[in-house]
Amino acid sequence: AEDYEEMIRENEAFRERTRELEAQVEELSESEKILQKTIVTAQQLSDDLKKTAVRESEVLVSEAEVKAV
Repeated sequence: AEDYEEMIRENEAFRERTRELEAQVEELSESEKILQKTIVTAQQLSDDLKKTAVRESEVLVSEAEVKAV
């Protein structure tokens, strides 16, 4: 009877640990999604900044060419 009760306690402890780990996996999964979105946003911002820099440099070149004439 004691062995059976011990097995029941161990089983419940394993179930509780499984619930904790499942909750942790869910939290980490949500964090991963947020990080992925953040990376995509940062990449888009970087691309936009590069395009803006190229446009600004083209304007400066054009202005310099006009002044040189």
